Amino acid sequence: YFYADRVPINGVAGQEEYDLSSIPWIIDKDQISDVTWYPTSGLDVEESYASSGRWWKPRMDREKVILTIYPPVASTVTLYLHTARPMPPLHTDASAAPSVCAEELVAALAYDEVLAYLSRPGRGSAEERKTWKRQRLAHVPELRKLLWKHRPKLRYGRPRLPSPPVVPRPFQAR
Repeated sequence: YFYADRVPINGVAGQEEYDLSSIPWIIDKDQISDVTWYPTSGLDVEESYASSGRWWKPRMDREKVILTIYPPVASTVTLYLHTARPMPPLHTDASAAPSVCAEELVAALAYDEVLAYLSRPGRGSAEERKTWKRQRLAHVPELRKLLWKHRPKLRYGRPRLPSPPVVPRPFQAR
């Protein structure tokens, strides 16, 4: 289960590449959906960094995610990553779900895990395990519905390419 999160990154003067390995749960470049910033100090309007000649692009480098931006920002600027963050495990008594998680989805996922545990070989009689497996199969449609309902709805900014994409023109090929 993933949820949408916004992570601040402090700008470094003249730096175009930012190593995101300090954020341990960003393991794939596809987890980043947008990079935003507040361009002026007088107005409190957040806008995508991919506008007015600026661009950003994540890439993988030796299993680390690197964020490349152009042009570089000043050290007083804070960039914000909009990401899909995995929910932390809730298997210990000290674990707590994030404040933005959906309680009904957490309950459904926990119920599914309990049914999976009870239906394993060696847990009760064969008839009891068969009953737990049937209940788990009956629970699958509800779980899928909740996973779809509470999927992370990430914001997507403007195109993040350094130049506009080339539009194919097949009629000019002759």
